[in-house]
Amino acid sequence: MKKKEAKDALAIALQDEDLRVEDMRGETFVSNHSGLSLARRSARVPEVEDELALVKTELKTQGAKLVEQDAKLETQQVELKTQQAELKTQQAELTELLNRALTSTALQNDYSQVRNRFISVFKRDKLKAANKSDYKIIDKGNMAAHDADALADAALYTSLDLRSDTATFEILYGLHPERVSGMG
Repeated sequence: MKKKEAKDALAIALQDEDLRVEDMRGETFVSNHSGLSLARRSARVPEVEDELALVKTELKTQGAKLVEQDAKLETQQVELKTQQAELKTQQAELTELLNRALTSTALQNDYSQVRNRFISVFKRDKLKAANKSDYKIIDKGNMAAHDADALADAALYTSLDLRSDTATFEILYGLHPERVSGMG
C-alpha cells in the first residue's frame, strides 16, 4: 500500500509541480524547489560542523591563553606588592639614615665648638694668652655645651643609643626622645 501511495504522490508531483535537477556533492538530485532547498541545507551541514569545530577549538585556545594571562597577572601583582613593601622598608631605612646624618652633623658641629672652647680656655687659664677671638670661641663653645638642643639630645637616646633614661629627657623637654627625633 505504501508503495502505491508513493507512486501516486510522485505522479501528482510530476504533473503539478515544477521539478528541478541539480548536482550536489557529486550526486544528481531531482526534486521540487522545497526539496532542493532542504538538500542544499543538508549538504552544508558538514561544512557548518567543521566551522563550529574550528570555533570551539579557537575558544578553547583563547580560554587557555586567558587563564595563562590571569596567572601571569596574579604573579605580577604579588611581585608588585613585594616590591612596594621593599620600597617602604628602604624608604624607612633612608629616613633613619638621613635623621642620623643630620643628628651626627649637628653633634659634630657642637662637639667641635666644645673642643675648640677647651683649647681657648687652656690658652686663657694656663697660658694667660687669650685674645678677642679666643673669648668668642669660648662663648660659642659654652652655648654648644650648655644650651638645650632637643634634637641632638634625642639622638643620644635613639640613633646613637648612648642613653636609656628617657624619663629624664621627658621631664626636660616634655616629649619622648622618639617623638623629638621624628620631628627633625
